[in-house]
Amino acid sequence: MVSAADPPSLRPVGLLLVVAGLLLMPPTGKRLGERWPKLSAWYAAPVLGGLVLTVGLATTLIVTADWERKHPEIVAKREADRKARQDAARAEEQAKVHSEAENAAPSVTAGTTHLDRTAMLDEARSALKANQPERALTIVYDNAPSEMLRTDAEVKALVEQIEARIKANDALAPNSIFAEKVRTYWLPQITGIATTAPASAPDIWNAITKLEDAARALEASNAMMLDQAGKDAQRKLQKAIAVKQRALFPILRAAYGKIVGQVMWERDIDVRVAGAGNRRITWTGGLFAARANIARAQGGAQTHLLRLRFTHSSYEWVRGISERYTYTMDAPSDDAVGYWDQGAFKAVR
Repeated sequence: MVSAADPPSLRPVGLLLVVAGLLLMPPTGKRLGERWPKLSAWYAAPVLGGLVLTVGLATTLIVTADWERKHPEIVAKREADRKARQDAARAEEQAKVHSEAENAAPSVTAGTTHLDRTAMLDEARSALKANQPERALTIVYDNAPSEMLRTDAEVKALVEQIEARIKANDALAPNSIFAEKVRTYWLPQITGIATTAPASAPDIWNAITKLEDAARALEASNAMMLDQAGKDAQRKLQKAIAVKQRALFPILRAAYGKIVGQVMWERDIDVRVAGAGNRRITWTGGLFAARANIARAQGGAQTHLLRLRFTHSSYEWVRGISERYTYTMDAPSDDAVGYWDQGAFKAVR
């Protein structure tokens, strides 16, 4: 008996029809053979069985469809149960696939491929050998689980070795960095300053700025705890600056007189640079018959004159006249290493 809660099943109906077909095939085949002698029972029986099964299947489908039409809520529940079973099976299969993938390949988190223990140790040791302890420590911390960092003796020993190298490098950093920068930057910077006459005023100030920047770097090194290599670098840099200044400043002063003289010519002012090492500059023009004009001119030029290390600046209203006014300036010698700060020269030794 089929109830409303139990939908008709195709399987029992089909089996019943198959059994009936098998039982009916021999006698039916015999009767057909007697009626139509030419028709063999071996052919008639299968044909008859096929007809019986077809009728049975059609009957079952009609009955099932009618039952589903009358009980839609049960059909919906059965479909929901079927879908739930499919989803559960699919989720189980996906979990299995993910588990197999995780076991077979390195995991990927936030775009970073994690190394296994052996690869991690190899890469960290290579970085340490190349004196890149910070990179080595990053490799370990990015790839070793916290449990491995606590319990793995080999990993712990490598971390201690890396940290010791970092401390050692930190202790040597002021020496190594300064000495290396002197060798690769400051000395080439100083020797690269040409000792030919600059073509423009910006070229003059650019050369002086390079010398003063090197002097500031030398001053900063005095606050470092330098080893012998660092002290040797200090001496080399100071000597290079002094040698370059002795050769360069007379050339810069002569070029300054020429460049400024070309501008002042339009204002009827003549400019001459002379004396030992070109350390004296003379301004000649009718404008300087007035002392107020002399004071204003000197006030406007003194900063530049001091940076160029002129020691005397003279003003006359007629060339060669005995009535002239000369300013004596406290400028450092050409080989004095230092820089100007708010109008005062700061020597660096």
